[in-house]
Parts: sequence; structure tokens; C-alpha cells
Amino acid sequence: MLREGRTGKFRRQVAQLTFNGRAAARAGREVMFITERAVLRLEHGRLRLCEIAPGIALADVLELIGCEVDVAADLRTMAGIDLMQQQLFSTTE
Repeated sequence: MLREGRTGKFRRQVAQLTFNGRAAARAGREVMFITERAVLRLEHGRLRLCEIAPGIALADVLELIGCEVDVAADLRTMAGIDLMQQQLFSTTE
């Protein structure tokens, strides 16, 4: 990370709801939240941390999330992160 973001991604309360993970899960949809540091899945009404970015400490991710999450027993390193970063931050001419 070059610098920390200004806004947390997970909030207890929001002014407007544009996506309802619980409703999507009830409808049988797979619900995932993907950030630059982690991949979380909504399972059985709880967030489960299943992947973290290379070089990022688990304790740092948990602190930044700011809410209670389950950590997967098979927690993995995010695959393809270098390719994703190249695609996100490359400039097109």
C-alpha cells in the first residue's frame, strides 16, 4: 500500500443502501466483498475472511474491518493480485 484510504469499507450504518448482501444471500446468490487487502464471503449471515493480499498481516486486516468476522481455517493469499493491480492502475492511451 502506498497510502491508507480515507474511508473504511465496512460500516454499521449507512445513509443509503445500494446493495443488500443479506437479501442477495437469501435469494441464493453468492455474496463476496473484495477489497485491495482481502476477500470476504457472506455465509450463514456472517462475514468470513477467506483471502488476504500478499504482504498484508492478518491482524491489520481484522483491525481495519472494524467488525466481527470469522477467519477461514484455510485462509489463502489472494491469487492474481499483481495482474489485478496492473489492470486497475494502468493507463490507457
